[in-house]
Amino acid sequence: MAKPFGTPITKCPKCGAAIGDAHPYTWCVECGEPLPQNTLDELSSRREKTESVAHPANPSDPVHRVRDAVRRYTDGYTVARAVDGSGDIVKVVGIVFGVLVALLGFLVAANTSAAFGFAGLAFGAGVAIPLYVLGTLLSAVGQLLKATLDTAVHTSPFLDDQQKASAMSLK
Repeated sequence: MAKPFGTPITKCPKCGAAIGDAHPYTWCVECGEPLPQNTLDELSSRREKTESVAHPANPSDPVHRVRDAVRRYTDGYTVARAVDGSGDIVKVVGIVFGVLVALLGFLVAANTSAAFGFAGLAFGAGVAIPLYVLGTLLSAVGQLLKATLDTAVHTSPFLDDQQKASAMSLK
């Protein structure tokens, strides 16, 4: 007699061979007789249960919905912070370049005429102001993205208060 596939759940009605819960065929491997429909239904039911446990990536599973939602929101907040931070960097770079250009103009003016000092100051402002405005716009986009994500997280039906706080990094 052959060893059953998996844990025995029934026997073949013709030869009495054990049929396991992982039996891969619709017939008995001992006698070749087709298995009764109720046995096939039981095998199919057990196989579905085993596959759902072995492959839990079922998108309708609430645990996976929560995990995926928190991951999506966390990734969104990461992007929003990066955009906001890059705006701050552009503002600082604009101010530093503007001051350096103005200082360079004053250094040239010290050795030549005062007109170069004013020109350096004007050119420095011409560099600093547009970069500062661009940085402010980038920061505003990052803040808008954060506000949009706050709304999405707050209204998410998949998350409880603890998970919302985690997604928003408010732990």
